[in-house]
Amino acid sequence: MSDLAIVSRPGSVVRAFAEDEKLPVIEWPFNHSVIENKFDLGIVVSFGHLIPKEIISAIPLGILNVHGSLLPRWRGAAPILYAVMNADPETGVTIMKIEPHKFDTGSIVRQYRCPVAPNETTPQVTDRLAVQGARLLMECVRDLPRCLEMAAPQPEYGITYAPRVTMKLSYVNWTTMGAKQVYDLHRAISHLYSLTTSWHGIQTRLLDIKLDPTNFCF
Repeated sequence: MSDLAIVSRPGSVVRAFAEDEKLPVIEWPFNHSVIENKFDLGIVVSFGHLIPKEIISAIPLGILNVHGSLLPRWRGAAPILYAVMNADPETGVTIMKIEPHKFDTGSIVRQYRCPVAPNETTPQVTDRLAVQGARLLMECVRDLPRCLEMAAPQPEYGITYAPRVTMKLSYVNWTTMGAKQVYDLHRAISHLYSLTTSWHGIQTRLLDIKLDPTNFCF
């Protein structure tokens, strides 16, 4: 079977890789007949679109998703950021089956767990999980179809959501947030937005935030 890259936006790293490797590229959305009986397995990472049943059924082994959390915790668009923001002591990567018209609810094929240091940022954790996610995916591919047969449904408890991030999330409310929460928000979101707050009625940006380690226990 040949390889094919499906892209949903111009300028993506998937498109750049496919063009470098001389792989054919098609734009999302597309008709299932384009891929029917041509591919064994589909793989999506940070795709951001609900996939219909006809597309999944057109691929004999279905579609796998590489998701940056320990599902069912942090289903959604920004799982790593929410794990950092909520000071999760560990996170990981989940290889899961894609279900028609649903996000992050499919059976778990494999998981990789890793600790999160109390001073790590979202980009740092993302870089680590990208490497481990690729390794875990290759382990699954090498062990197909056995690992698909051993996939287990996600637990019905411990479900949390990580919706898309907007600038609104960067606002600091001093009446509801403590120093540790502000620090965790900073390391989670500062690569996207500076934290903002109101100081005597003046909109203020917080460019650098540190905690005194002698006053906090991690």
